[in-house]
Amino acid sequence: MTDSFRLISVGQAAKLLGVVPATLRRWEARGLITSHRAGIKYHRRYYESEVWTLAAKQPIPHPDLAQLGRYWATQATAPEISPDYYCATSDRFITRLNRLATELKKILGENAGSLISAITGEIGNNSFDHNIGNWPDTKGIMFGYDLTNHRVVLADRGQGVRATLRRSVPTISTDREALTIAFTERVSGRRPESRGNGLKFVRQVIANANIKLTFWSGAAQLVVGPHNDRLNLTKSPTLRGCLAIIDFHPITNNSTQ
Repeated sequence: MTDSFRLISVGQAAKLLGVVPATLRRWEARGLITSHRAGIKYHRRYYESEVWTLAAKQPIPHPDLAQLGRYWATQATAPEISPDYYCATSDRFITRLNRLATELKKILGENAGSLISAITGEIGNNSFDHNIGNWPDTKGIMFGYDLTNHRVVLADRGQGVRATLRRSVPTISTDREALTIAFTERVSGRRPESRGNGLKFVRQVIANANIKLTFWSGAAQLVVGPHNDRLNLTKSPTLRGCLAIIDFHPITNNSTQ
């Protein structure tokens, strides 16, 4: 889904980092990033991998978190990302989740803020619960939020939904089938089920709230919400582990006030 050696324009790089192009040029002048001339007109380009490497070392107030999560989850080896977005342990994730919950409640109120932090917690905890002792390479998750744009992003480099479900349902043959089961059925023998039905709980919350979830695992993409529990499943380029984008509207209905 993301190519480490893909050259992108100054404008594209600036958008990924949430800065103006002039800021990128200043960083280049300071030797923080190197541009490459490409194309017929030899326009300045940057390798996308170098853009995200810069983001890991330079304070970036408003990066494109969805693209950061996608990049981190899709590379052959785990790239370095800022500690502001990397949670190596469940304890680190819970600490940052509690901070998010506090900020959400200030913006949205007690109930609405609690709903968003609850589904964020379910998705993040699923990553840790289903990959304990079985992380393919880098353990932990990427977790970031942008309250200005009403978005939460989580990603992991784990085994993916299909691999973890097949421990209990070995007949699962596709990633779309795995996502359907994960969001609709109770699967016995899975320890996280006792915690609140996992992704089924997420779907139930979204059905009655102004929240949209876009979720990728393997070669499948799922979209659910807002204000309905219908699952829209499509095929997508293969993703290592899982990527979740939670979009919410600051004005909620009566059910989330």
